Amino acid sequence: MAYEKKIQHELAGEIGKQNLLREKQRVLKEKIEQQQHAFHESMSKTGGSFNDLKAFHRYSQYADMVINSSEHDIQAMQPKINEIRGRLSEASKERRSIEKLKEKKHDEWKYAVKRAEEVEYDEINMRIFHDQQRSKSNDI
Repeated sequence: MAYEKKIQHELAGEIGKQNLLREKQRVLKEKIEQQQHAFHESMSKTGGSFNDLKAFHRYSQYADMVINSSEHDIQAMQPKINEIRGRLSEASKERRSIEKLKEKKHDEWKYAVKRAEEVEYDEINMRIFHDQQRSKSNDI
């Protein structure tokens, strides 16, 4: 179980890193939408300038580049995450098989104890029976 927990923590760390990158992408996409909306508002009210359009376009390109880079990093992490998931699956299978073996050994132990008790009860009953037989033969 300790090995399984260790792998779970390792997996959680990698998925956490991946989730941080996804959150970064989400924030950038929201900022692009906000800037685009602000730019369109500015253009409709004041007509805007070429420099504003150029600045927005550069910002949009840079943000897209960062988003794509993050996506590449996320995809690069996936094989390691899949490998960790495979190890976790194997560790879980191993733990379950060990638990089954422990359960089987426990059942065997309970059976042996029950058999030993039955043998002891049989011996006690045989002594009682023999004592009763001797008692009857002494009375005759």
